[in-house]
Amino acid sequence: MKSIIQRFLIPAIALLTISGCGLSDYTTRMDAQRQRVKAFDTINDALGDPITNPRMSLKTTDGNREVTAWPFGFFLRLPKGISTTPMKNSPFNYTFPCYGYVGADANFVVLVAAAEVLDDKGEEGIGKYTPAKFRSYLRGAFDDFYFKTYHAKAALRVKSKGARVTKKAVSVYPDNTQTAFDRDVYLDGQGREFDIYIYSSYTKQLCVAFDYPATWSGNEQLNTKIDLCLGSLDTSSHAAGRRERFMQMKASSP
Repeated sequence: MKSIIQRFLIPAIALLTISGCGLSDYTTRMDAQRQRVKAFDTINDALGDPITNPRMSLKTTDGNREVTAWPFGFFLRLPKGISTTPMKNSPFNYTFPCYGYVGADANFVVLVAAAEVLDDKGEEGIGKYTPAKFRSYLRGAFDDFYFKTYHAKAALRVKSKGARVTKKAVSVYPDNTQTAFDRDVYLDGQGREFDIYIYSSYTKQLCVAFDYPATWSGNEQLNTKIDLCLGSLDTSSHAAGRRERFMQMKASSP
């Protein structure tokens, strides 16, 4: 009798145990998949398509020459409703590569600038600046944007400055990656707020700035869009492939 139990009953119990574990694993995977789908829907509800590298027309002694405005490619999705086409063909503070993006609601504007990092001994050129020069030219771009958009001189005053913030990377398969930014916030005295985020690495520097009515400050929906937008940033060598996959998925979706 004992041998029969050992030969048949114990393996059966083991099989049931394994099956139970398999069912549990399957349920866990399905729950994770549902969470990913939910997160993907939340992202797509908040963000539009990734922007492309604009073309800048340079004036030379031999005439105009078109070049890509940003010296490196990156993946970035702006809040939904914001156009992926720059509001003007020329950058603000020409030839500094800063472009503005706006949607149907002219109250909400996003400015994006990107350049390579130049060390103190290097030679400055278009799209290549020291971090200090990058920020200086960025301020000039804000002034130019403000004058051309609101027909007034910008009189920005500091609301908060020098904060180091991190944003969770936006991905269908989250890996807990965080992207760090330096954040400055300015008020213009006319009821508008400039929320500025600067990303930098050893070789790349990039700014994403949000211009909106100061009364929107602290709005949960706005904060979510900004967080997801910044979380979508990818300056790695995978950025171009990520954009291609995104557009393929969009084209194949019903």
